[in-house]
Amino acid sequence: MTETNPARTYAAVVDRLIDAASGDPRIKALWLEGKEPRELRRPYARLEVHLAADEPDFAALLSRFENLLAGPAKLTEPRWSDVPRFARQFDCRIDGKPVTAIIEKTSLLAKRKRTAVAALADKTGHLYHVIDIVVPQPKGS
Repeated sequence: MTETNPARTYAAVVDRLIDAASGDPRIKALWLEGKEPRELRRPYARLEVHLAADEPDFAALLSRFENLLAGPAKLTEPRWSDVPRFARQFDCRIDGKPVTAIIEKTSLLAKRKRTAVAALADKTGHLYHVIDIVVPQPKGS
């Protein structure tokens, strides 16, 4: 079995999702989230990706998401769970590397606090204006 580089695996997932977002009208926004901004730049050490869909398209996007995420890679250990604000979280391994994906409804994007965000696709034109980014206070203040 060949060991794959996590950064390469994550970059391939991100590139695949960017292509999917540009070709699928149901995906209104695609972004990365992390605890701090440096986690959102290549080479990725971990991957937490978020997608947003309008209410009528939400269920359809969920139903085909596993194939969209994996593409030709090997997806194992799939696990769906609910997260606050009527979103769904999908945790899995792609080519052995852990990936977290959260699919959200566009109407509820402002309802969740986030610390670091990097937009990859924004068909709404106002993703950064809608999401609630919390800037951590410097230590010692």
